[in-house]
Amino acid sequence: MSGNTIPELSGEKRGAGETVAAYEPKRHQEACFSGKTPVMTPQGIREIQFLREGDYVYTFDLKTRDITETRVEHLDVHLGEFEIREVRLSDHDTILATSNHKFYNGRCWVECREMSEIFTVSGDTLGVAVSEVFRKTNIVYNLRTAAGTYLVGHVAALVSGGTVLDLVTRKAA
Repeated sequence: MSGNTIPELSGEKRGAGETVAAYEPKRHQEACFSGKTPVMTPQGIREIQFLREGDYVYTFDLKTRDITETRVEHLDVHLGEFEIREVRLSDHDTILATSNHKFYNGRCWVECREMSEIFTVSGDTLGVAVSEVFRKTNIVYNLRTAAGTYLVGHVAALVSGGTVLDLVTRKAA
């Protein structure tokens, strides 16, 4: 179905008449974040739920080692039942992600449930604490960007954003 209105859900703020392109209930498949996830943009940090196609966000080019802007090609909004994990990036920086969202750890891409460290744009790897399933939610978000990646959290963690052919998931050692 096309043009279904996104319902108000557990504190998620939605604009009046906002729609999602297609509604298909999903279970545990989509690699996404809670709506309040901070994303780094040229205008400052913005919650993922308020970004739209055509907006620009920051990413990190692994070849040139530069922070660059990338265009949001699509905001994925998924309705269904999703298990969320709490990812503590620092004492004051926690995000909520699905178990399978891919983060870059400085060597390879790993799923949230398997990671113990992340790569930040400062060039450091940072130890992280990932909870067991923290809670269930009914709505999750992801960005599809031109670069295939974007930066989240105040520490600027590099995450997968859409289909990137060279992303390889490996088990963390």
